[in-house]
Amino acid sequence: MDAVRHATLARQLIEACGGATQVAGDACRLEKTRLYECCDPGSGAFLPADVIVDLESYCGEPIYSRAMVEHRPAREEVQGLVDETSDGTELMAGLQALARRAAADGTIDAKERASIFAVLETIEEKTRKIRAAAAAPGARP
Repeated sequence: MDAVRHATLARQLIEACGGATQVAGDACRLEKTRLYECCDPGSGAFLPADVIVDLESYCGEPIYSRAMVEHRPAREEVQGLVDETSDGTELMAGLQALARRAAADGTIDAKERASIFAVLETIEEKTRKIRAAAAAPGARP
């Protein structure tokens, strides 16, 4: 991941905790100024691992660590690029149909929201496979 992505994740995590003022010195060992530096991609500052753990524990969401795991290099079994993108298109069409059904009554309840998030997780996994298929040296079409 590049510095912009790290800064974005730091900002998202800090905001999920209620902001730098809320967590500085209490939920983590860093002061407010240092937290803001970690949100600036040009500063060269990154959130230390222990601070990521503290902030994720504070807000209850693995915002930063989940993104790091999702961007880790890993060998995945992938189909050809055309097959992977076709599968991805079908998943997106299914999500569109699900969203239309969920919104038909004017509200999206917890069960519908959970279904949407489950499909999004599958789409995110498929997106990783599409990237792997496109990036593979000598990738088959």
